[in-house]
Amino acid sequence: MTRDERIQAMNTLLNQQREVLKTLNDALDALEAHRDDYATLIDYYYSDDYFVDLEAADNGEISEDISQEVVSEDAIYNVMVQQQETSLRLLEQALANLKQP
Repeated sequence: MTRDERIQAMNTLLNQQREVLKTLNDALDALEAHRDDYATLIDYYYSDDYFVDLEAADNGEISEDISQEVVSEDAIYNVMVQQQETSLRLLEQALANLKQP
């Protein structure tokens, strides 16, 4: 690889890293902006209201025009698991980045 090719290749890698970091930071901004919404959802999942709504859904008391996904057996739980897995990935990536020179 010539010097010019090497510099061009490294510029490409630099620009890719900038784009990846921008995308990640945009996603983190969105995650942070919705942190309170996530907490509200989890509070609902563990509340009496959730169980009242779940029973109403099971008894066909909720309008068919309203999505009942939130009172499905696994929807909120799956989001909680995904949140945990994503957080662990972020920690692992952060640790790997900090260990690099």
